[in-house]
Amino acid sequence: MPKLIDREIFDSLRELESEQDPHFVKNFFNLYLDAIPKILEQIQYGLSENNAELLESSAHALKSSSVNAGATSLGELCADLEKLARAQNLNEFREKQLGLKSLIEQTRQEILSLI
Repeated sequence: MPKLIDREIFDSLRELESEQDPHFVKNFFNLYLDAIPKILEQIQYGLSENNAELLESSAHALKSSSVNAGATSLGELCADLEKLARAQNLNEFREKQLGLKSLIEQTRQEILSLI
């Protein structure tokens, strides 16, 4: 099974919790997870319009937020998608993104088990 959440990053986020913000990790990951459906919509729209620029920016947004959240495998997949969109290789982008929703769901389940 791929490394879904980097525990060192997760633990460093946990260290940011305090008496003033005891739910930092839960709030952080809820914001992350809540943003994903909009990005997926943008990717689907970008694919339907053959819009490489939108696909690149959407993959970049998901990559960046995933890396910050420690979602290692998802960040790596999005980095690959971003490169494919930048190269305007939309056929390979389409093929590679087929596993995106499944990986997002696996990552979501892992996050929910940790928070």
